[in-house]
Amino acid sequence: MHITPLCSPVPGDASKAMRPSQGPQPQESRKQDRPPLSNRIDFSRVTPRQLQEYLDEMIFSEQIDLLDATALSTSLPSGIFERAPDTPIDLRAQIEGMIEFDRNNGFDLLATFYTGLLERMKMMEDRSVHISVTA
Repeated sequence: MHITPLCSPVPGDASKAMRPSQGPQPQESRKQDRPPLSNRIDFSRVTPRQLQEYLDEMIFSEQIDLLDATALSTSLPSGIFERAPDTPIDLRAQIEGMIEFDRNNGFDLLATFYTGLLERMKMMEDRSVHISVTA
């Protein structure tokens, strides 16, 4: 059995020590440096990873209905997490396309739901914008 030491191989360089099963965690350090996504969301230019993080924040703080969170997460293009998790997409346009499809195919209840979701998305964006005015 191979055991990887938890200490740094270079004396005095303990800041770079890692646990055996962990690699570097750049995402965690970036998360600490930036404000929560709930303070700055733009659905017209959101990455799948940002959307997932935003929905997690909103769910855990009980600021979003689970049906809305599910609808937003399932509105992403199929396979986008595997192909391009950090490439911005226009989620608003994606949902507008779904509304058009639903209306054209007789799914009026779904079209109504997604129209309401678009309105709620606008409110989420408006809540996340903070205007600072200095005299």
